[in-house]
Amino acid sequence: MTADWIPAAATDAQRRLHSDLEPRFGPKGWAEFSARFDANHERLFRLLHALYGERYDFAWTLSAITGVAADGYLNRPGRLRKLDRELPTWLDDPDSFWGMTYLDDYAGEASELLDRLPHLQALGISHLHLLPPYATPEGANDGGYAVSNYRFLRSDLGSMTQLRTAIKKLRQDGSGVVLDLICNHTSSEHPWAIAAAQGDPFYRDFYFMFPDRRIPDQISPHLRSIFPDRGGDAFTWQEGPQSWVWTTFYPFQWDLNYRNPHVLTAMAAEMLFVANLGVSAIRMDATPFMWKEPGTSCENLPQAHQLLQILRIVADLACPSVQFLSEAIVAPDEVSAFVNPIECRLGYNPLLMTSVWDALATDDVRFLEIALGERFHLPPGCSWLTYLRSHDDIGWGFDDGDAMRIGVDPRLHRQYLNAFYSGQFPGSFARGELFQLNQETGDARISGSLASLAGLESALEEMDPAAIDTAVNRILCSWAVILMAGGIPLIFLGDETAPVSDHTYKADADLANDNRWSHRRGFSIERFEAAMTEGGPEASVLSGIKRLMELRRALAIPPSVSPEPFATGDRGTIGFNRGSITLVANLSRNPAVIDPPEHNFDLIREEPWEGNVLAPYEYRILG
Repeated sequence: MTADWIPAAATDAQRRLHSDLEPRFGPKGWAEFSARFDANHERLFRLLHALYGERYDFAWTLSAITGVAADGYLNRPGRLRKLDRELPTWLDDPDSFWGMTYLDDYAGEASELLDRLPHLQALGISHLHLLPPYATPEGANDGGYAVSNYRFLRSDLGSMTQLRTAIKKLRQDGSGVVLDLICNHTSSEHPWAIAAAQGDPFYRDFYFMFPDRRIPDQISPHLRSIFPDRGGDAFTWQEGPQSWVWTTFYPFQWDLNYRNPHVLTAMAAEMLFVANLGVSAIRMDATPFMWKEPGTSCENLPQAHQLLQILRIVADLACPSVQFLSEAIVAPDEVSAFVNPIECRLGYNPLLMTSVWDALATDDVRFLEIALGERFHLPPGCSWLTYLRSHDDIGWGFDDGDAMRIGVDPRLHRQYLNAFYSGQFPGSFARGELFQLNQETGDARISGSLASLAGLESALEEMDPAAIDTAVNRILCSWAVILMAGGIPLIFLGDETAPVSDHTYKADADLANDNRWSHRRGFSIERFEAAMTEGGPEASVLSGIKRLMELRRALAIPPSVSPEPFATGDRGTIGFNRGSITLVANLSRNPAVIDPPEHNFDLIREEPWEGNVLAPYEYRILG
């Protein structure tokens, strides 16, 4: 067996880097930074060598990435360095509750964010996730996910200085802020892309550019079509560089070439700029797509994990209190693979979300039982973000093997769910829209606000008071499952007052082809204030969510405590124990007779519950 030569080589590199870096620091700063570096240097060396060890410039790569980390540390405000000296407690705090929103929809611009502090405090939001507010191209920009420059805000959103000030004040008042790093691509108008289009060979190697279709035609058959409506495949002809450019998502989003270590170094610098704005966490967007390997699907490859681990080490050197949130909306086992202490301590739980919607459409909780009982556990120190709706579409990402295990044809079941939630299935309460229908395969996803998907829009159209009450109960029953199941809950701001889908986006030529905008602009401070003092379904939903969150905080069960599902005796009813509580929730349209649970004191109604019958969409939280 060949001896492991890396420890000795890493130690030699460590000595050289010490001598290069130490003169840049004062004594206290060097003591802190060098201690972090010494604890991580060998693993950083191994990871970089695994990706770039065959390159002639490997020594430069190691020096450059460490230098970027040093820059990030030295540019970090002292108040943030103090926070970096221990792992943040909010990762496992029952009070943690995230709100997601677009800056323009929520506040208008950065200088007005503090005007929303009363709303955040009234709802109990601990972390505000601002979807990308950065500079983007005019016109279509994938909801901000085509970034032209991380150092500037979009022109109508104010200045980066205003955002930095707002983040500082929000943190002082108890609300952390979360921003995105779009890992897989930049806008075609990013300075790197502009230089590449103008023929700069250094920046052309930041992207994948091909003079003809020979190589793209070999790669393309292995790739999944993310947005079928765009036509073609993952490569688009770009007039500027006179090349076929790899564009996994949209033609104006050029995939980054992480085979080039200069790309990793440059993106690490952008990450640390965002971190030093004062954010509590960074959402790492499109993480499964970061590494390209011809002949594969180019999703979830080992090298993508290695890249994330390197970026995590860079953060651990410069800003260790800043946490990573993985955006990996892929197969369940691949989602959880990104959530661990050396990559991202936080990850979305799309399986829980889709399983709740599945149960509402089928009167059957078996997928939900699997999501809670078999696919919820994470390594210590990590947490799911649990949610019912986000800014994105809903894709039916359950595991095909799980479907077949319970006797469900996965392809036909996804078709049923799409028909149900687009309102095409007879008797459906939902009013959603098919997103990115693939005419060849029949695959699609679903857009629509939480209230419209849960039946409130159809009930209001019919002016049916009973149907309105049922829709409200359906929404609150779903939230009870999410808020009591564990993890850190997230709400798309506006959903607390149950707005229906907004179709005015169709009048905007830049948005009309993306029906996700039907649910992306739902916040209204006037609607929220009215719901706080008046009646109606919006008030019922708001008061119900607030009561559930008050109970969650009072119970003080850490997010890391996983649920333990049990059989209720009724296929439409989910039951689980978690910490000191038992939840039973009837997610079906039919009354349910269940086996009597162990606990019988209703913590919501604050009275004993002696029965075992649940009305449609009724839930009990028992202790």
